[in-house]
Amino acid sequence: MKLLVLISIFFVKTFAFTVSEVVIKCEGSLDCNNVEISYKSLKRKYTDLEHLKRTVKLYVLNKGINHFSYSINKVEKKHIININLKLKKQIGSIEFEGLGDVEIPSVLPTTEGSFYDEYNVRETINIIQNVLISKGYINASVNVSKKLDDDEYELTFKVIKGKPILLKNVEVFSESSFLYGFMSRALEQYKNKNFDLQRIKNKVEELRQLFISYGYYLVNIEVAAKRSIRKKVDVTVSIRNADLYMTSFKSNKVVVDRKIFKDEIKTMVLSYKRSLTDDNVREKIKTMLGSYGFDRVKVDIKTQKYLNINNDKVILRTIEIDQGKKRQLGQVLFRRLSAIKDKKLRRLFFERATESVKSGYYDPEYIKNFPELIKEYYIQRGYLGVFIESPKVNVVEGKMNVSYRIKEGVRSIVNNISFKGVPDNLARKAKTLLMTQEKNPFNPTLFKNDIEAVENFFLDEGYYNFQINNKLSGNIVDYKSDSSTVDINFDIEIGTRLYVDKLIIVGNRKTRAKLILRELALVEGDIITKKLLQNSQTNLLGLGVFSSVVVKPVLNKNNYADLLVIVREKNFGIFEIAPGVRTDIGFKLSTDISYNNIDGLNKKISFKGQVNQRFNLNSLDDERRENSNSLVEYNLIANYSENYLFDYDVRFSTSLSNSRQRFFSFDADITRVNFTFSHAFTNWFSFSTRYQFENISQFDATNEIDEGAFQVGSLTPAFTFDFRDNRINPTKGAWFNLSYEAANPSLLSQNDDELIVDYFKLVSRNRFYIPISNGVFAISLAAGMQQNLANSKRLNSNGDLETEGFIPNIKVFRLNGIDNVRGYEDNEINILSSGEDVSQVRVDDTAYMAVLKLEPRFFLSDSSMFGLFYDAGRVFVNDYDFGELNSSVGFTFKYLTPVGSLDFDYGIKLLRKGDDGDKFNSPGRLHVSIGFF
Repeated sequence: MKLLVLISIFFVKTFAFTVSEVVIKCEGSLDCNNVEISYKSLKRKYTDLEHLKRTVKLYVLNKGINHFSYSINKVEKKHIININLKLKKQIGSIEFEGLGDVEIPSVLPTTEGSFYDEYNVRETINIIQNVLISKGYINASVNVSKKLDDDEYELTFKVIKGKPILLKNVEVFSESSFLYGFMSRALEQYKNKNFDLQRIKNKVEELRQLFISYGYYLVNIEVAAKRSIRKKVDVTVSIRNADLYMTSFKSNKVVVDRKIFKDEIKTMVLSYKRSLTDDNVREKIKTMLGSYGFDRVKVDIKTQKYLNINNDKVILRTIEIDQGKKRQLGQVLFRRLSAIKDKKLRRLFFERATESVKSGYYDPEYIKNFPELIKEYYIQRGYLGVFIESPKVNVVEGKMNVSYRIKEGVRSIVNNISFKGVPDNLARKAKTLLMTQEKNPFNPTLFKNDIEAVENFFLDEGYYNFQINNKLSGNIVDYKSDSSTVDINFDIEIGTRLYVDKLIIVGNRKTRAKLILRELALVEGDIITKKLLQNSQTNLLGLGVFSSVVVKPVLNKNNYADLLVIVREKNFGIFEIAPGVRTDIGFKLSTDISYNNIDGLNKKISFKGQVNQRFNLNSLDDERRENSNSLVEYNLIANYSENYLFDYDVRFSTSLSNSRQRFFSFDADITRVNFTFSHAFTNWFSFSTRYQFENISQFDATNEIDEGAFQVGSLTPAFTFDFRDNRINPTKGAWFNLSYEAANPSLLSQNDDELIVDYFKLVSRNRFYIPISNGVFAISLAAGMQQNLANSKRLNSNGDLETEGFIPNIKVFRLNGIDNVRGYEDNEINILSSGEDVSQVRVDDTAYMAVLKLEPRFFLSDSSMFGLFYDAGRVFVNDYDFGELNSSVGFTFKYLTPVGSLDFDYGIKLLRKGDDGDKFNSPGRLHVSIGFF
C-alpha cells in the first residue's frame, strides 16, 4: 500500500492538548461512512504531538487505505484535525473464462470481498499462467478486465490457452529389465497427450514406492524433460540402484512374526540409505528377541549375491535363528537403600516395565535402560548427584537375578525463596503459587512449571512489561558448595501496571465498532492483563465474522496504553451444496444459505435444507424393517439470531423448521418453531430460556398408540456454569449445565379427550477436565429424569384403566448425539432391560437416563490429540439400576480447529450379548462427529 502522509501543524505546543473536532474527506468506497465513524474517535486528549502521531499511524494500518494525509490546525483555541483519505475499491465478483477443464487453486491472492490491489491481481495472473504451463499450455496468456458496478469491481480473468505442447516420447533407462518394462508400460498412457511434468513425477514416485515394497529398497529414479521439434517434449526416466533385497527364514519356531523381521530390515535399509551388513541384521534380530526375554539368541546368516532372470542384482539373506529358552526374571535388588526406598523402586520397576517383564520374563534392553528411570526418580526428589552403576545380572536356579547399586549423593533442600524488585504483598502471593516450597527437596523438573506460574501471576496482575532478569542466565537457582541446600532468587523487573487509555479499532469495514467494543474484556481505565487480552481475542473470534483478530497494547504515556484491535472480516454471505453418504441416513443432499453480520451487528439469517434416503433400515424395529417402504426424509430450517436484542446484552434466536424423519417405531412429520433468549451474567455464569411449539404427525407406526398427531408446547430454562480455561479445547476446569423442560396445556400442549401432554424433563450435564502429563483427563457425567404429570386414571376405548396422558415417544429420552455411548448403534443402546426399545413402551410415569464418559487425551501436536475412552450409559422406564449400564471402550483421534474439533472415535462393546440373550451385538462402531466434550 502506498501511503502519503502530509502534516501541516500550526500553533500546536509540545504539552498536552485536546482535539475537539475531526473533519474527514473520504472518497473511493461505500465504506466511507463506517470509516468516518471510526475516525471520529480521534477526538480526545493527547499528551503531546508525538502521542497524536503514534495514534494516527494506528488508524492507517488498514490495508484498505490507498491514500492518506492529515493536518492539525488551531482555530479559536480549538484543535482541529483535517483528514483526507481515499479508500481502495472492493472486489464484488470474480469470473474465469476459457479455463475449460483446467483446475486452478481455490485460494488466490485476489478474492471476492477483498480490496482491489494491482499487485495481487498480477500475482493471480502469474499463478494461473504457471498452472497452465504445468499442464502443457506453454503459450497461454491471461488478461483481466474490470468493471465498476455499485462502487465495486467485477473482475473477469480471460484465458487463452493456445495449443498445448504434447509429450512425444518417454525413454526409460535401467539395468533391470523388470523395472524397465514396468515403468515403460505405466508411462505409455501419457504419450501424445498434454505434457504435464508434475503429473508424470507423481506417477514415477508412486511406482518408486511400489518398487520399494517389492524389495528394491535403494532404488533411485530421476525424471528429465527436453524440448523436441514441433512443440513436443521428450521425457527420460533413469532408474539406478536397482538391487533387489530378499530375506528368507529357515523353519524355526520364533515368537516374532517373520514379516515383522522383514519390515524392520526394510526400515533399516531405508533409514541408513545404504546396504546393511550381516552384523547389522544380526544385532537387530537379537535386540527384538531380547525384548521378549530371550537373552541367548543365536543368529546364523548366509548372504548370496547373484543376477536373476531380469538381470537384477539380488542380495539374498538366509537367516537361521536359535532363540533358545526364554529366561525368567528372578529377584530385582537395589543395594545401599533403606527398606522403604527399595520398595518404592521395585514398584517403579514394574510400573514402567515392558509387557515381557510384567509377565515375569527377563528383558535385557529394559534392564539396561532402567537406571535412567531411577535417575529421573531421584532427581525429582532432590538427589542431583545420584549415580547408578550398570546392572549386575546373575543366574540363580535358571532365573535371572538383577541388582542395581545406587549412590544417592547429597539431597538438595530448598533453603530460601526470595523475590527481588517486588513489593512484599505480591511476593507473598507469588510464593503461595509455587509447587517448590522452603524446607522441601528441590525438584528441577517441577521448578520449570513454577517459573511459568510466576510469569503468569504477574502478567495477570497487570504488569504487562514484567520480566525475570536472571531467567536466561540460569542464575535463579543457587546451589551451596556441598549442594545440600538451594536458594531460589527471582530478580524481577516488575515495571508499572498498564491501564487502557483509548480503544482503537482498525480493519472493520462493515462491522460496527460498538459490536467489537461489547466483546472486548477491557474498557477504558482497566488494568491490562494477559488473560483479558486473550479473552478479548477469543470473544471476537467467537462472533464468527472475523477471519483474524489481533488485540495488543501500544504504549502511550507513563502507565497508559492504547488498546489496538486489528480485525479482518470474513465474507458474510455463504452458499453451500453438499452431496454425501452417511451410514445412518444414507444418501444425502444438503444446502446452506446464510448471511451474517447484518447491519454490522452480527445479526444472522440462514436457511438450511437436507434431503436423504436410507439404503438400509437397520435403525428401525424388526417389523418396520421388513414391511416398511423406503421413505425420502427432509429437514428444512430457517433461522434468525442476534447477539444484542434491542441493544441489550441478550442473545436472541428464533427458528422455523419442517421435517420428515424416520424413528425406531414410527415415521413423523414435524413442524417446529422456537424462541430462545440467553444472557451471560459473568464470564462463568449464564442463563437461557427457550419456548418451543411442535406439531408432530406420526404415521407408519408399529404400535397403534404411536399413530396420530401431537402438539407439544414447552418452556425450558437452563443455567450454565463454565469454569473451563478454554471453551474450545479445555485442559483444566469444569462445566455444569442444568435444564428444566416443562410442557403442559398452558403452554399450548395438546389437551383433548385422546391425550393430555403434561410432563417435565430435568437434565444435568457435568464435565470435568483434569490436567495430566502432555494432556488432559476429561470426564462427562449426564443424568436426566422426566415424569408424566397427567396421571389421573380413566377408561380407554377398550374399557381398560390408563392415565389420561403420557410422554410422547418422540420426547422420551434416547441416547444419541452428545449422549451417545460410542460403539453402539442407536437401536442397540436404547434397549431397556426388558429387551424392548424405549420407543415401544408407553411412558405414563417416569423415565431416566444416565451417561458416563472417561477419556484421557494426549497431545500429538498443537492441532491433534489421541486418547482412550470408557463410556457407559442406558435409558430406564419407571425405575433404574445403574448396575445395568451398557459400556464400551475405545480410542479417539481429534483434529483441533479454532471452532471445535473433528473427532474420529472407535468404540468396542464390553458386553456384546444382546438383552434377549439369543444373539450377539456387533463388536463395535466408528463414530465421526464435530465437537467433543
